[in-house]
Amino acid sequence: MKPATPRRIWAACSYVPVISALLLFFKGKDSLIFFHARQALWIWLLFVLAVATAMLPGPFFALLKWPLAITAALLFLSLLFQGIADALRGKANPLPPFGDYVQKKNFFLSLNK
Repeated sequence: MKPATPRRIWAACSYVPVISALLLFFKGKDSLIFFHARQALWIWLLFVLAVATAMLPGPFFALLKWPLAITAALLFLSLLFQGIADALRGKANPLPPFGDYVQKKNFFLSLNK
């Protein structure tokens, strides 16, 4: 395995929420870092969805919320670790289920100058 370059390390660090936002602004010219920072923001939105689903009130939602929240949380963890591994390898693979969508819609593209 090749040693990780600073560029790959920054791309992997972009999966930390605050660092991801900062890298979009300050390291947006690097395509690998920009790719992973954008992807990380959407992965963290999945985490917010899982937490919000788990916090739904009442017993009516219990049968629906826990399977949905647990599935979203496991998907979040899987995507997070896969994204970090891809960043350390220097790959820019869009992660399913929404990686292709994020890349096609060009979210935050104006920051990549």
